[in-house]
Amino acid sequence: REQANALFTADFHIFQSSESGTNIVRTISYSMPSSLQDHVKYVHPTVLSPSAPSSCDESIVTPGYNAYPQTADLQFFLDTYRPDLVNEIWTVVSVANGTVIQRVPQPQDQEPNLDTQMIVSLGSDYCNLYMQLGARGTSVIWASGDHGVGDCDGQFNQFSLMWPDSCPYVTTVGATHQFGPEVAANLSSGGFANAERLLDTLDDTYSGLYNASGRGVPDVSAQGVNVAIGFNEEIITLNGTSASAPIFAAIIGQLNNELVAAGKGPLGFLNPRMYANPGAFNDITSENRSNPGCGTDGFPAAKGWDPVTGLGTPNYDALRAAAGL
Repeated sequence: REQANALFTADFHIFQSSESGTNIVRTISYSMPSSLQDHVKYVHPTVLSPSAPSSCDESIVTPGYNAYPQTADLQFFLDTYRPDLVNEIWTVVSVANGTVIQRVPQPQDQEPNLDTQMIVSLGSDYCNLYMQLGARGTSVIWASGDHGVGDCDGQFNQFSLMWPDSCPYVTTVGATHQFGPEVAANLSSGGFANAERLLDTLDDTYSGLYNASGRGVPDVSAQGVNVAIGFNEEIITLNGTSASAPIFAAIIGQLNNELVAAGKGPLGFLNPRMYANPGAFNDITSENRSNPGCGTDGFPAAKGWDPVTGLGTPNYDALRAAAGL
C-alpha cells in the first residue's frame, strides 16, 4: 500500500461495507505524471466504489424511456473515427414484435448512442492491451468459435468472426478431430476480419462475403471433437474450440515450464514465432473438409495455413526446437 500511495500520490485505505461487511481497497484521489498519461489506459482499483442501483436508474436504456440507439449515428461515428470498419452496424433481434425505432435523433437518444458507440470504440484499446501482455511474456490464447465461417449476418449477408479473434495480438485456436489422419472439424470458426488487416490478396471465392485483406483466423488448431470431461460424477464428451484452446494453452504452458527451467523467458506473444516456424505444426490438408456456414461450404482445409485449422496442430518436439530447447 505504501508503494502504491507513493506511486500515485494517493492515500489507499481498506473500506468496509456496514451492511455486508465486505472490504475493498480504495483511495479518494490519485494522480499520475503527465508524461505517462498517454500510455496508461486504466488504473484499478482507485476511486470507484460499488453501489446499489436505484429503483429506476435513468442511465439504463429500456424502451420504457422512449430512447433508442440510432444506426445512422453509429455509422457516422465509425466513419469519423474508424473508417476501416466496414458494415459493422448492430442488428436487431425482435422479441414479441418489439423494435428499435430509427428516427430523427431525439435528445433522449443520446444515452443509448453513448452505449453503442463506446462499445465499438474500445475494441482497439483492448487489442493494444493484449499486445502489451504479449510483450510482458503472457500468451493470450482464444477459441476461434464453433460456427464455421459464422452465422451469416442477416442484414449485410457477410461471414462473421467473434471478437477478439480478429485482434492480431491474440492466438486463435480452431478445431480438428480424429487421428490417422487428423482432419478439420466442420464447426471450426475461421475467416478474415473486417477490423484488422494482415493478408494482401486472396482469390475471389465468396467475393463480397468477407474482407479479403483482413487478418486471418484461426492461427493454429487442436483436437475439439469428442473431448472427454468429468461432469456430475460421469465422463461425458463435448465438442468445440473451447476444448481446443485450453489444449493448445496447456502445450504452451509446458513449453514455458521448460524454458523457465532452462533459465530462459516465457514465449509471450506467439504469432511471429509460429508463422516463422510453420514446420512446427502438423498441416491439416484433409480433402472435403471445410467450415460451412452462411449458406455456403465455407473455406476448405488446404496445404499450408488455411482459415479452418490455421497452421495446423502443434508438434511438441518441433515446437521445443523452435523455442531453442
